[in-house]
Amino acid sequence: MFTSPEDLGKVVAYVRSIGLEPREVERGWDHIGGVIVDAALQPRAKYRPVVLPRVREVISQWPDAAVLSGFQRRLEREDLSEFLRWSRRSRKLRVITELAAALNVLEVETVRDLAACYDGGDREQQTRRVLRRVKGVGPKTVDYIAILTGSTGHVAVDTHIAGFVRDAGVDCGENRAIKDLIVRAAAELGCSAGALDAAIWRYRSDPRRRGGSAATTAIPRS
Repeated sequence: MFTSPEDLGKVVAYVRSIGLEPREVERGWDHIGGVIVDAALQPRAKYRPVVLPRVREVISQWPDAAVLSGFQRRLEREDLSEFLRWSRRSRKLRVITELAAALNVLEVETVRDLAACYDGGDREQQTRRVLRRVKGVGPKTVDYIAILTGSTGHVAVDTHIAGFVRDAGVDCGENRAIKDLIVRAAAELGCSAGALDAAIWRYRSDPRRRGGSAATTAIPRS
């Protein structure tokens, strides 16, 4: 994917003009159940008031679900809808169980195992293919899962990231092109792609700054 020097310059200049300060901070969960629930619930949901409390409950109340086998046992014997206080009709509950099954196919047991699947090579391509077989899991969620494992090299392109690029004056509609642009801008700014992704998310989702509500994406930051 080719990023033009002009587009790259616009994004870097915009980051500097608004005083955005990417910080290298650890992100993610060391709990496979938390990763799965976070990834499944976050699309089109308000993260801080809706998703984050539920992820924290999974982590605190299901310590055995820190590994995939423990999480799958919980799914077999617990009423997930009741535990999460989530509609039984929601497709997202099925995404949770199907993501768990997909990780089992990939022979993942821990978050560390899952992080190793995002190696940038053939293994990552296989991981992407297996995860994309889950209905409702698109490229953004696949990248978001990598971020939830602690990756600093992945960017989950959502409305915040795409909107930020547009605000910088770049007409870049394809997600792969936007991702490449953010990765290259981060290198130009001397930070990781993950740090820039997180900084953009915070900036765009801050209701005091944007006049809106922090709604569409999900990255653990507190």
